[in-house]
Amino acid sequence: MLAEQKNGLSAHLRCVEQAHAVTSMFQNSDIGVAVFDENLLLISSNPTFRDYRRLGDDQAGAGVSMRSIIEATLTNMSVPAANQHAIITTDLARLASNRTDRIDFDTGSGEFARITRDTRPNGMVVETIEMPSKEKPQATDGYAGAHGTSGISQRKLMAALENMPDGFAVFDSSGVLMAFNQRYLDMSPHIASHIKVGVQHEDIIRAVHRSGAVQLDHIDEEEFVEFATRQRLSPGDPTHDLLKDGRWIRFAARLMSDNSTIFTLSDITESKAQEERVIASDAALLRRTRQMEQSLEAMPTGVIMFNGEQRMVTCNTAYREMLGFPASLLKPGVARETLIENTKTLGLFDEKRMEESHNAYNSSLNRTDHHSFRYYMADGRVIQVHFTPMSDGGSIVLFFDITAELEVQASLASYSRRLERSNAELQNFAYVASHDLQEPLRKIEAFGDRLLTKHGEHLPEGGQHYLDRINDAAGRMRQLINDLLAFSRVSSKERKLEEIDLSAIVAGVVSDLQVRIEETGASVDVTALPTIEGDPTQMRQLMQNLISNALKFTREDVTPVVSITASTQGGVDETGMPVRTCTLVFSDNGIGFENRFAEQIFTIFQRLHGRSEYAGTGIGLTTCRKIAERHHGTISAQGEIGEGATFTVTMPLKQPKEED
Repeated sequence: MLAEQKNGLSAHLRCVEQAHAVTSMFQNSDIGVAVFDENLLLISSNPTFRDYRRLGDDQAGAGVSMRSIIEATLTNMSVPAANQHAIITTDLARLASNRTDRIDFDTGSGEFARITRDTRPNGMVVETIEMPSKEKPQATDGYAGAHGTSGISQRKLMAALENMPDGFAVFDSSGVLMAFNQRYLDMSPHIASHIKVGVQHEDIIRAVHRSGAVQLDHIDEEEFVEFATRQRLSPGDPTHDLLKDGRWIRFAARLMSDNSTIFTLSDITESKAQEERVIASDAALLRRTRQMEQSLEAMPTGVIMFNGEQRMVTCNTAYREMLGFPASLLKPGVARETLIENTKTLGLFDEKRMEESHNAYNSSLNRTDHHSFRYYMADGRVIQVHFTPMSDGGSIVLFFDITAELEVQASLASYSRRLERSNAELQNFAYVASHDLQEPLRKIEAFGDRLLTKHGEHLPEGGQHYLDRINDAAGRMRQLINDLLAFSRVSSKERKLEEIDLSAIVAGVVSDLQVRIEETGASVDVTALPTIEGDPTQMRQLMQNLISNALKFTREDVTPVVSITASTQGGVDETGMPVRTCTLVFSDNGIGFENRFAEQIFTIFQRLHGRSEYAGTGIGLTTCRKIAERHHGTISAQGEIGEGATFTVTMPLKQPKEED
């Protein structure tokens, strides 16, 4: 295909170049010229021909017969009708019996003109009428007689040749250079000194070979001379020669009836460059087409394309296999409706949802927007269809098998429901258990107090110690129950969202912890904190746990320092929507911890230190994380042994409207 395009473009450019020169010479020549087909019907004529024949434009139009033209000429010359028939019959008979015929005639005004008719091998006839003269010309033959007798005509013809865009040279039957134009000389600078009238064609050819200006692919001189001589005596198709200066020259030859040869040289460098650009463009297009086809075939997604007439342009294997169509059906040009009708014949859709699938498809035909619908297949698969319209009325349709995805979604939904039930049961259990434990715990504490008050002094040795341990254990149990209740309330109680001034919350917590702060000599440094939306009770609990932890895990002989800072920034939430968030950083200079425990410390009942070292139930930080998550935030920790710990809380300034 690329070769055909290349040859076609080259031929077109040659025709344009030649047509321009030939048309100019044809229309402006002082010699009348007309061309007839094999049936002697006029193909074309120039103005000079019509003037000499005394014909109007309507009398010399394409398709007019030579007989009619002769008859019109004789009529316009006032030749009696009785004589016209004999003249016409004789005229045409001479043409039939001679390949080349010449007729001298009196124009009726004392001037004589010569008509020359040349019958070509293909049956076409070329008729020329030369400039009238005052005397009847002598019969002549050969090149001079056929192509002009007037010096004025010759000069004008040579002027036309000089203005041709192509090089032009004429060699006689023996190969002697008879004439050439300046353009021929300009296009052959490498052999300009050899181009002279009277030089043999063979000498010029040898000069070309020896100049090395033409790339001849290692052809030796004798082979080149033999080829060029054969081309002069029996011209074939034009040749394209690449010169070493980068120019491309088209070299054409034409053998005349007297065995002389006309050579033309055309500079086709630009057309060659255009050909190369076309070839490169076509090659790039072919590569892109192949890449697109390969990409389509490699896609796991089914793809089919339709043109503006709703006929298939192409599709990939994934589409055919996904829909179950036979390969014989999916041919370019198949109508879209044919495909949907075959889904019924082949039984591709689930019978219960067939109508739903068909309705979704049919509605897409009249839509010009991007949209999606689903196919419910007979084998249980669900195919998501994405329809994309094109500007020309066509469309690209993508098919995704989402069966596995839907199964995963269903499994996750089921798991989520089971998890919600389990969490609800767990939270209910924690609340009920801790609430019901209050009563026996109160009895233990009450009877312990009574025993100590009424019978403490009568207890045997060691009894007082055991009773103190019972009361201590009961106190720890009450603290654990209270912490469990607080933890369960974080998830079970509905949040009461309102605007919260965090600076006021922290100030209240610091006030509650004032005794501990004074005992340790600690300082709590707080920068300006933002106002956020949240549950004030839970926010107070979060601040209480983090600050009290910082005051609890202190180092000996080191004055505790607690720092609370805040910043706000923009970001996006889990749905991709823009949101403003605040980050609270709680830092201390306490005992710290190893970073490998940074997640463990947020797990319920997980402690890094024994109760004898630091009091607590191991629920405080777990509650902090729960509160942060309930406010669509996060909490993380970093620590270093002997250097302190840092807790970072990030949450939105405004809570989303939808509850989790």
